[in-house]
Amino acid sequence: NLHLIRDINPSSILDGGAWLAHWAAEAKETWPEAEIVCVEGNPACEPFLKESDFPYKIAMLGKEIGKGLYYKQNGTDLGTGNGLFKELTHWFEGAVVEEVNITTLDTLFPTETFSLLKLDLQGGEVDALMGGRNLVSRADHLLLEVAVYPYNEGAVLKEFVDGFTTALGFPHQTVIGEIKHPLNHDLTIQLDVL
Repeated sequence: NLHLIRDINPSSILDGGAWLAHWAAEAKETWPEAEIVCVEGNPACEPFLKESDFPYKIAMLGKEIGKGLYYKQNGTDLGTGNGLFKELTHWFEGAVVEEVNITTLDTLFPTETFSLLKLDLQGGEVDALMGGRNLVSRADHLLLEVAVYPYNEGAVLKEFVDGFTTALGFPHQTVIGEIKHPLNHDLTIQLDVL
């Protein structure tokens, strides 16, 4: 769906929640000149990120440095729903729970500037923004996965995100995609919002 916003033309992009760098690859096709850096919390993704040739960091993002519980889909190390906010589906009923170290965007990138910050963190987007206020203040655009339906335990919904991002200086928004529930395809659970 990046063709819908290709006119923003960012020179540098942070892909937060990079997983296997699929989104970063699409972004590189959309904006060939942009420098893209990936951040992914799941260490099992590192071999794929290495192969992608994008610079990357393995780090779990939150609002402050500390420890947290990481919920991992049982039976696979590469579950797309893995994160700090437990996915409310049957795939996570037997989730593997691990204690992990959490860091912040401002700790990882104290002086860097990215014109586009993309965050897809399974409900942890606002926490990451809280821990990256300085980095966010240097950005031109945010691209967030925003929940409109309770899909991750304890994650905030769109109304809160809208107020929070407006307070950060990003009052305008464009919805560029919607994500349907994996079991009920009539139900929209999340939006991709610029």
